[in-house]
Amino acid sequence: MRARVCVDRGSNRDAWITKYHTQPIRSRGLSHVYPSLCCTCPLSGTERTALKNLGIRPSDGGSLFVVEVPLPAKRRTLLAKFLSVLGLILVGILGLVGAVNFSLRFTGTTLSDLAPATTPNPENPITNKRKLERIVGTAKVLEGDIIEISGTRIRLFGIDAPENGQTCTIKRKPFRCDRTATSALADKIGTRIVECEPKDLDIYSRIVSVCFVEGEDINAWMVARGWALAYRQYSHDYVSQEERASKAKLGMWQGEFEVPWDWRQRASQSNAHLQPADKQPNSTQSKDCEIKGNITDGGRHIYHMPGDKFYSRIIISAAKGERWFCTEAEAIAAGWHRSRR
Repeated sequence: MRARVCVDRGSNRDAWITKYHTQPIRSRGLSHVYPSLCCTCPLSGTERTALKNLGIRPSDGGSLFVVEVPLPAKRRTLLAKFLSVLGLILVGILGLVGAVNFSLRFTGTTLSDLAPATTPNPENPITNKRKLERIVGTAKVLEGDIIEISGTRIRLFGIDAPENGQTCTIKRKPFRCDRTATSALADKIGTRIVECEPKDLDIYSRIVSVCFVEGEDINAWMVARGWALAYRQYSHDYVSQEERASKAKLGMWQGEFEVPWDWRQRASQSNAHLQPADKQPNSTQSKDCEIKGNITDGGRHIYHMPGDKFYSRIIISAAKGERWFCTEAEAIAAGWHRSRR
């Protein structure tokens, strides 16, 4: 390897010496090395020939001129070692990246899977990353705001109907407004085809959708008939229908009722105080009762079967009114709904 330098020719031609990189280069006809390459004086033909014989290629110059000199062996060795170490580091980094990439591909894991898991609010639909397709078919009505099409459960977007087990009053007479709302929706749909436009996917894998029957928005219809409320916490799409139903005294507005989200919260709290924790039904697990009855922050009563996605994470709290069930029929009869995961 060679370096291009600017040197000052000494007066004694037989004893010219230069120091380059702290190493002396003798018999080169050179004296002091300058960092600048500003060498302008002409070099005589004799001097040019003498330098060429020594393996030095000078440029035009007089007292100052540019020459190319070989790097000292020690310097070449250090530079080679540095480049070798740098190369090994780069190879190591590339190898590590390749190994991680191969591992992720082999296990089917993505970088998002490595991020800490978060538990979404059950009442708050979470946006699904995959594309949700339109759902069309005949529907089975489960509640005033939940239907099922071809085995897929659908939560009607933007509305909240009376909760399972909820009662309302008309002229001080109680009635099961949850069943009335469910019947109203079932009668509206009948055997006709329902078309649902998905918006979100909730924690229970229910598709949160706006659904239509022959072009009519049945979400809006339920609110307009007074059998559901606009779920303002998540949408204001159906506020105008609710206001008209309230003024016209339709559906639940004929009498008195508790809004579904408050009813769920109150039911959750009251269940925890029905009796002492050690006296509550199935407040402790037995070998024959492995179904977990969980109450969400929003007051939803959800039961989880062994093998369900969140089964191992659920911890039963008797103080909250949560309990164990021995059979699915028992859980359903008590007002719990099956987790969709």
